[in-house]
Amino acid sequence: MSKKIKRDLENWYPICITRTGPTKKAYGHNVSGHLMPCCWCFKTNDPDINVLNQEHLKIENVDSIEEIVLSDEWLKFTNTLANDPLNAPKTCWKYCGKGKGYAVKKHETYE
Repeated sequence: MSKKIKRDLENWYPICITRTGPTKKAYGHNVSGHLMPCCWCFKTNDPDINVLNQEHLKIENVDSIEEIVLSDEWLKFTNTLANDPLNAPKTCWKYCGKGKGYAVKKHETYE
């Protein structure tokens, strides 16, 4: 039985595309070597997230991170978050809302 995720546009705040300040864009990567928008996307059964786990999108298979974030899959993902949020992945709706009780406690950036 799947849990129904509430889609409340008033509280929609996808942090992977709305970060501001010195840490504007911060990504992570999963154990398979794929760039991920956030830590909540690392292990999921959400097919809308898993589209980002394709072989040609592995970090080792590209020359730069820009190749990944400018790929058709990533552009569709971020466009959906920004312009069609009601169709955003369930994982995103589960975690990316103001007042949902989740907060970044510490953010570290490595170059």
